[in-house]
Amino acid sequence: MPKNYNASIDVDDGLKIRKPKPPKQFTPFPVDLLPEPLRSIAIEGAESIRCDPSLIVLPMLAAVGAAIGNARKLTLKSGWHVSSCLWTMVIAESGTAKTPALQLAKKPLEEIEREANRRFDEADALFEADFEEYEVAKKQYQRATKKEGESPKPPAAPTPERHVVKDTTLAALVEILRDNPRGLFVPADELAGWFGGFNKHDQGGGDAQQWLSIYSGESISVDRKGNRNQRNVMRPTKVHNPFVAITGAIQPGLWHSTLGAEHQASGMAARFLMAWPPRRGKVWADEGVSESKLRQYADLITALVNHDPEQDENDRPKPKFIGMNHQAKKLWVSYFNSHNVDHLDRFGSLAAASSKIEEIPARLALIFHTVRLATDEIDRDQIDADTMKAAIAIARWFMAEAERVYEIMDGEAASQRDRELVEWIRLRGGSITVRDLQRGQKRYDTTVEAEEDLNRFAFMGWGEWETVTPGPSGGRPTRTFTLATVDKTPSNPEEKIGYVIEAAEAESGLETTTENEIGTPDDKTLSNIEEKIGCVDRRPEHQGDNDEIEVIF
Repeated sequence: MPKNYNASIDVDDGLKIRKPKPPKQFTPFPVDLLPEPLRSIAIEGAESIRCDPSLIVLPMLAAVGAAIGNARKLTLKSGWHVSSCLWTMVIAESGTAKTPALQLAKKPLEEIEREANRRFDEADALFEADFEEYEVAKKQYQRATKKEGESPKPPAAPTPERHVVKDTTLAALVEILRDNPRGLFVPADELAGWFGGFNKHDQGGGDAQQWLSIYSGESISVDRKGNRNQRNVMRPTKVHNPFVAITGAIQPGLWHSTLGAEHQASGMAARFLMAWPPRRGKVWADEGVSESKLRQYADLITALVNHDPEQDENDRPKPKFIGMNHQAKKLWVSYFNSHNVDHLDRFGSLAAASSKIEEIPARLALIFHTVRLATDEIDRDQIDADTMKAAIAIARWFMAEAERVYEIMDGEAASQRDRELVEWIRLRGGSITVRDLQRGQKRYDTTVEAEEDLNRFAFMGWGEWETVTPGPSGGRPTRTFTLATVDKTPSNPEEKIGYVIEAAEAESGLETTTENEIGTPDDKTLSNIEEKIGCVDRRPEHQGDNDEIEVIF
């Protein structure tokens, strides 16, 4: 029996061979669905760095969401409000350019933080001088035999404005969040180190649970031994509506040890949107991302950071809540129902991921809408159908990628050795001769061994043999093995490395709209959902000229 096969014995039919599943092909991220300037940054950045676009897109989405922070929230219905907080994870080997991709995405926020630090240093120096004057005036007032006027008041200490936090404990993070209620961005070059920091300074084991609450925006608090009042009562540091966006990378070999059974059972792993793109051969590129696009991206992040939240009755900042227009609401309801029908067929870690991805279109829609508003692409502060449609399509891409990642990590697909070989063939166009394989892979001492693996792939249905006839110059026919599915990599640079928007639209069941055409959910789709879960809203549709500006709260 060929190696890497599973066998079972049937009492009637005898020996049966169960072939391993072929490794699922990576579907390129639908970059064309992103609003500008995010689309151009992803495209030009991938061409310049020579990396997969998803290495830029995932950290960039988290960074843009962090720039919005708690200033805005999207209301789906009464009591259900979502923020722009995203946790993203790129699974990639060393040498795949994940670090420069992350730097490109986070640079504008780091520059804003650097300027904020400069302003704080200046303000702190003035505070120190004012505080010395206060101390002198206080002593003079205390020495005076006749008190005139009020006692001198100490100057207000400046608070450092923070946006980016890297290596810090949860207790310190809570202190920073208390002074920066808008929110923070945590870029981690290696997420394995971030996970390893859990409970490093807390023997109680509560760090992971606190992080789960942070993702959902639930209140968190930290008790510190030295934080007591004059009556020796513990005064916890508490943060309401915490916002922390996280992004980073992890190597495939560290995935299991980092996101083991504990984090999968708790739902920590499910909160991360993942991408595991194939490796790409590096070729030198003189071109970099254009200065105009970099400036547009930096200006966008600055505009989002400067977008002031609203104030409550006590002059404390609170989010500005926005809604959806009627067509966007219909798209959301259709997606929500169909996603939860599919959710019934998912189990274990994939079911946990599915439960979190349920809300992702709303978070993405809030990000895309705010970007479009900041760049003057739209002028109405309400989620429209085009924004929701793009968000749903990208959320479905994340769901499909989660299915692929968990299938690989759970060991239900091909062995790692076979996956690596399939990827190696794909990187070379998807077709290979026995001689090319034996020369390119040190694992084979002879062509016989190389041909054996290709024959095994052909038997499993992962590809097939083809005979290429010689050209006009003559020669012998060439026997070539071609994979059944091959990543499409256009040779034309104008196609921008090839982003399969059609795949995302087909997955979402939505078609591209024009300026005068807004798609609505298919009635047949709705009826099918109703048959399964009976939860389709059949109330009369809103009528009238103001149909497109109905705010759903």
